[in-house]
Amino acid sequence: MRTYWRRLKRTTPVRRRQRFISRQLDRAFKAYSKRDLKKTREIIQSIQPHEHKNSTICLLNGMLALNEKRGSDALRFLSRAAAAKPDTVSREYFLGVALERCSQIKDAITQYRRVLELQPDYAPAIANLCHILGYTDLDEAFSVCSRGLSAHPKNSRLLATMGQLQLLRGMPGEAIHCFRRSLKFKPDVLEVRSGLIFAYNYFKNSTDRITSEAAKWEKILLNKNVSKRKFSFWDVLNLDLTVATRRLRIGYVSGDFRQHSVACFIEPLLQNHNTHKVEVFCYSDVEVPDEITARIKKWTPHWRDISRKTNEQVRKMIKNDRIDVLVDLFGHTLGKRLQIFGKRSAPVQVSYLGYPGSSGLHNIDFRIGDRYTDTEQSDGSCHEEIIRFKNGFWAYTPPANTPRVKALPCLDNGYFTYGSFNNQAKITPLQIKLWGKLLRSNLNTRILLKNSSLSANSVRQHVMEQFEAQGIASGRIILRGFEPEINSHLEIYNEVDVALDTFPYNGTTTTFEALWMGVPVVTMYELPHASRVGMAIMKRLGLEKFVASSEKAYLDIAANQPENIRGLIELRKSLRDKLRNSPFMDAKRVAEEMENAFRHGVMSYVSNILSLKLDW
Repeated sequence: MRTYWRRLKRTTPVRRRQRFISRQLDRAFKAYSKRDLKKTREIIQSIQPHEHKNSTICLLNGMLALNEKRGSDALRFLSRAAAAKPDTVSREYFLGVALERCSQIKDAITQYRRVLELQPDYAPAIANLCHILGYTDLDEAFSVCSRGLSAHPKNSRLLATMGQLQLLRGMPGEAIHCFRRSLKFKPDVLEVRSGLIFAYNYFKNSTDRITSEAAKWEKILLNKNVSKRKFSFWDVLNLDLTVATRRLRIGYVSGDFRQHSVACFIEPLLQNHNTHKVEVFCYSDVEVPDEITARIKKWTPHWRDISRKTNEQVRKMIKNDRIDVLVDLFGHTLGKRLQIFGKRSAPVQVSYLGYPGSSGLHNIDFRIGDRYTDTEQSDGSCHEEIIRFKNGFWAYTPPANTPRVKALPCLDNGYFTYGSFNNQAKITPLQIKLWGKLLRSNLNTRILLKNSSLSANSVRQHVMEQFEAQGIASGRIILRGFEPEINSHLEIYNEVDVALDTFPYNGTTTTFEALWMGVPVVTMYELPHASRVGMAIMKRLGLEKFVASSEKAYLDIAANQPENIRGLIELRKSLRDKLRNSPFMDAKRVAEEMENAFRHGVMSYVSNILSLKLDW
């Protein structure tokens, strides 16, 4: 009798239903672990709707929503899942991811800390927390990531995170080491390979390495199981028949439509496009919009928020928008969106502004430059055809209500101040060695360095130690960190007599800022684009005397400035007007050249494709 009742209990509808759900959930987790999201969704849907309050189903639905970049849905499901089984590490972690995706950054930090209280060596939470803290508390981020790597020395994601942190700390050599170790364990992660490529820009004679790594990047992308979009003969023929009589549809792709150096140049361009010639689309990957985002959006007829979209979703969006020319403003600075360009998403694809050199990708057709930044020697080192603008390709607009230019600070200080506001990764040991030599040549000089990384005590200490190794007393080194207000940032230029550019990776925005604030910039050029930006800016302003072609010339020019006080006083008074009246602040001119470049690109592409078809 007991056996009978036990069997009957096991075979009740409720029990059968529970066993069915348990089996389906096991299948769903296995499918998810194999990245088969379609099958995972189908299995979940096979469970009756009233079971969807089941916390494990909520967890799976939340994980699916995260993969599909549906942040609000993910947060809803994962909040339920975590509440049903609190203190479960995986559930608490995924809730943190959902909070981060929804731009609830403070809550995400708190959530990741909670996960690490439950399990201090949980690598995914360590990586995510360090990624956020890298921009708010670099010292803590470095400390947490170091502890994580002690527990997981072969974790590719933690190694990649440490690589990014080392770049922020101004140590590109260490960053390259971390990226390479990460790729040793997971060689197909394109974002990490982009980080490696970008880090090489901080070193001399690295063009061949960059080209080689970019070729690997492209090969990995095109070998993945996502179809490469091809354009039919009829697509191209239709384009050819209409291109002369209609507006071109232009798409700009960027995550920097926000408080960022790229915005200083792209906003005036968007404001000055001729709407009779082009129809502009902006594909914005900005995760936390700000007032700059709102302002750029205002100038854009067609605004597309792609921050919650996968690359394939963005490609479909671009196809539906019938874009003629797609413009990359990322390059290898943030590799995830470059994948949209690696597999052709528009008939013509162009690289502009965001990255200081060739992408190395065959599917990017053109790159915008000028005769100074990209010489004829550059043509052989990149896959893109270089379109050279006559008077420079930057359209600079300073922030509103900028501080006034004040008198040369050395007149009151009694000592001469050099300055560099470039990011810390550009200030290599070679750079500090050269600056140390400059400071030793005149004991009545100081140097002011300012960038966001210098808010971190460990970075400040490292910089001080490097200068002390060059025999420079700490009292001669002035370090400034992050300034949240742009005008407070610009005001600090009034403490600088002459700015010093970095090389081989020159400054761009910092050079324009210095000139706007009346501070001339001593620069040095070499062959790659990244090493010629300062020269291109200064020459077009008629300031060749600040341009050097060797380290010796750079030192001589900089060392002579304290003897040229009268000349610097006069130059300081005139520099803002000189820049204001230059081609760099003629955004209408840049927009017109850009539109002509786009039309040239389309006509060239169509002509080449049609000739290939006719050969058949």
